[in-house]
Amino acid sequence: MNKSIISLMVTGLVSTSVFADVKPMSTVPAQPNEQVTLSNYTHVPFNQWAFQNMGIHPSVMVARDGAINDIPQALNPDVVQHKFSYGDEVLSFREAMINDHTDGYIILKDGKVLHEEYFGDFTARDHHLWASSTKSLVGQALGLLVEQGKVDVNEKVSTYIVELKGTHFGKQTVRTLLNMTSAVNYSEDYVNMAPGDVHFEYFRRLGFIPAYDLMALDPMKLTLHEIC
Repeated sequence: MNKSIISLMVTGLVSTSVFADVKPMSTVPAQPNEQVTLSNYTHVPFNQWAFQNMGIHPSVMVARDGAINDIPQALNPDVVQHKFSYGDEVLSFREAMINDHTDGYIILKDGKVLHEEYFGDFTARDHHLWASSTKSLVGQALGLLVEQGKVDVNEKVSTYIVELKGTHFGKQTVRTLLNMTSAVNYSEDYVNMAPGDVHFEYFRRLGFIPAYDLMALDPMKLTLHEIC
């Protein structure tokens, strides 16, 4: 098994036991040990609250335009009882979702909804972090622009986003980025992240990770004199 996956599993197990009694942002004001911050929002158990409240980062609400197209249904709730083996365990799909602290999921087949379910306080109308799933929406939107002749996938990205001129991304073609083959040395290991790593610097420059080293300050180590 990939070492990063093992590290993530171990960290999750340890974090779950250590923070068993922590209920992030459950009071007003939140207790110091239950506050969700930019330093802990990706860690268990703070990430579940954070991923439903990504307004903790600079964000903007983009309103939809036009009517909603309902997805046809062919409901089959029994599909979540499908069992599979993981290590020494045999789990149903639904048990796996619950054990993984999933907020909600939807199952589609042949363009129809087979089942959808939400857990805890999360509902079908709540907002949630999409992470890399967003790329699917961007890809579809660009596909429409390509069909309309407004975007050429063989042009450099900087042709359309001038701010990226001179950067690695700016030198790539739109097709390369859509295919995610830009050759950036990116890692999906979000447990062992350190300054200098490509994925760390990517998140830091987006503002998703506090750049304490750039500020030469660590608020957890500041003295009263430094604060004043």
